Amino acid sequence: MPTKFLSPAQIEHFSRHGFLPPVRILDESEARALRAEVEQLETNYPKLKGQLDFKANLILPCIDRLSRDG
Repeated sequence: MPTKFLSPAQIEHFSRHGFLPPVRILDESEARALRAEVEQLETNYPKLKGQLDFKANLILPCIDRLSRDG
């Protein structure tokens, strides 16, 4: 089956081992910027700290962009 995102080597690795090694989706500066936005929101709204694992894209534009890019 052709795939848009995985290389033949990745497909082979998955077939043999049942998992893929981590795939980098952000460079270091993008990851730092995203983390800073999340930490700023947690600072401004302490009750949300630790609760952004469900529908975070609805309150954080940076997460929404991350979920749509690609």
